[in-house]
Amino acid sequence: MITDEQVEAALISFFGTSSPNWNGTRATMRAALEAAEAAAWQPIETAPRNKYILTATRHYGGWRIQKAHFIEKYTVEDSDEFSEYCEDNDTYYVPEGWYEVCHEHDEYGSVAMDEAPELWRHMPGPPKGDK
Repeated sequence: MITDEQVEAALISFFGTSSPNWNGTRATMRAALEAAEAAAWQPIETAPRNKYILTATRHYGGWRIQKAHFIEKYTVEDSDEFSEYCEDNDTYYVPEGWYEVCHEHDEYGSVAMDEAPELWRHMPGPPKGDK
C-alpha cells in the first residue's frame, strides 16, 4: 500500500514541489508508485539463494510476508536430530529448503518454512535521513 507520505515524497523528488500545476498529478504518481511496488514481487523461482530476502506465502486467504533465505543442500552444518547426514564426510547438515529468519534479543536463527513461498523481493534499504 502506497501512503500519502510516499506520494508526497515522490512528487517533491520528481517536480521539486508537492503541488505541481498539473491536474491528476497525485493520482498519476500514486498509480506509478503502486505499479512499481507490484513489480518488485517476483516468482520465487527467480530468487537469489545466497542472501536474505522478503518472501510472500499464501496464508489464510491473504499473504504472509517473511524475511527468509534458502539453504542449499550440505552447506550448513548442524547437530540436530532433524538434520541430514552425509556419509561422504560423516557430517550432519541443515536440510535444503526455505527458512524464515528469526531475530530474538540480538540472536539470529532460522526456522524451516511449513509452506514454500510463491513470491520474493529484495530487502528494503535502511532509512535515510534523521528519522
